[in-house]
Amino acid sequence: MDLGWIEDFRTLVEARSFSLSARQRSISQSAFSKRIRSLERVLGGELVQRKHLPIELTPLGEQFYKDSEAIIAAIGVALDNATRLEEKGQNEITFSSASSLAQSFYPQWITHKKAMMPGIIPLMISSRSWNEDSIALQQGQVDFFMTYCSDQQPTAFDRPEFDYRVLGTEHIIPVSAPDRSGRLPLFDLDRDVPGAIPYLARLPGSYIGHMVDVLIDNLHAPTVRAFAGTNGENLLGLLIHGNGISWMPKDRISAQLDNRTLLPAGGPRWHMKVQVRLYRRARRERPILEKFWNAIGTDGDEFPVRQ
Repeated sequence: MDLGWIEDFRTLVEARSFSLSARQRSISQSAFSKRIRSLERVLGGELVQRKHLPIELTPLGEQFYKDSEAIIAAIGVALDNATRLEEKGQNEITFSSASSLAQSFYPQWITHKKAMMPGIIPLMISSRSWNEDSIALQQGQVDFFMTYCSDQQPTAFDRPEFDYRVLGTEHIIPVSAPDRSGRLPLFDLDRDVPGAIPYLARLPGSYIGHMVDVLIDNLHAPTVRAFAGTNGENLLGLLIHGNGISWMPKDRISAQLDNRTLLPAGGPRWHMKVQVRLYRRARRERPILEKFWNAIGTDGDEFPVRQ
């Protein structure tokens, strides 16, 4: 099947005219018609009802138009990967990461790694949802994905095509702005007060958000959902301004804990211990990726970065 035939067909669907489509594709109408016929022979049936003006799609045409979008997208990914490998250089390493790790841990960690391997060119791109991140890693849009994980909570990365290394462990703790005295948290899960505590939640797709929701359900936390954001970075300002409590990675908010703009809002039973993992595809990759992977310690002592 010729990719050009698919593009011809998509042009025809949008223009609803053979003559107009042929002009848009810069070929004669007879040549354009032959190309559509060639595509129909490959698929085993007619794609358009030629007696109707403007043309109408057959059921096969309707279905193939939907399928063709995924075909074009997949080819686009393949071409992007080829460009990245051949034109952008073999020393580029592309990362995606949970936003909290990208803000707090990644800059120090990758600076240390680059000092060990000066030739690498690290690229960081924005993380998306768990499923989108796993697809991006699987398709080669990113080389490594860094995130929080727990053995008790399965993820989209728990499949044979992925491998990972544990960089270290992190504690996820509930925090609140201080009260007027500055000595106590404004909200405290262990303090018996009337009414529910406003909870600043993460939107669906957040791994930490899912773990927190399970914890709240299991321990019957006296909370009510008050705000929501895509990740902890969206919620940090709301926390500091006293809008409620949220669970945050301790390393990410170390500065706020030190200067007491945030305080722990509950004892150890409300805390969660998670792993910081770096995922990759479980197959042989470019030499620079293999070299980088082998430079990562296997003792789980890379997180947090030691000064």
